[in-house]
Amino acid sequence: SKREGGRRLTMRPPRRTVGRRIHRLLVGLGVVFAIWIGCSAAAFARDPDVVLFYREGCHDCEKMDEILIPFQQAYPDLVILRLEETANLDLLWSLSSTYGILPTAFPVIFVGDEAIVGVGRDRELRLRTAVTDCIVGGCPSPLSLLTQPKVPWTLILMVALAVAVFLVVVL
Repeated sequence: SKREGGRRLTMRPPRRTVGRRIHRLLVGLGVVFAIWIGCSAAAFARDPDVVLFYREGCHDCEKMDEILIPFQQAYPDLVILRLEETANLDLLWSLSSTYGILPTAFPVIFVGDEAIVGVGRDRELRLRTAVTDCIVGGCPSPLSLLTQPKVPWTLILMVALAVAVFLVVVL
């Protein structure tokens, strides 16, 4: 160290700014790549074939779900989305409006173009028929029938992340 004007000066080795920037760039690209892979996997996940809204402690809901379990075991490609109604009221009402029903009882099940409310032998038969038709002939996901445009959150996230990495590298 040297002293100049009563202040102590220390000699530091020259900074390796280029190396640090390259390191930041590589780390940033690695993070972007990892997030991109994760988002791509989520983007390719299929929309559900069956959407089931249930209420906690609802025995009727359990009864109708028991009908779906053998279908799901026999057909692993059948995607069933089970949602607790209190945490998903907006989606329940959006689907109910799209299907033209009132969810007056639980469970509320959407399969293809069929909406089933409550429990009973007739509803069990309708559920079995709708799921079988969906497996055999294919059916649109209930979520695809919603008229609201889907927000491309994956694309928005990737662009924001790329901008953030760019700013970190440049600045």
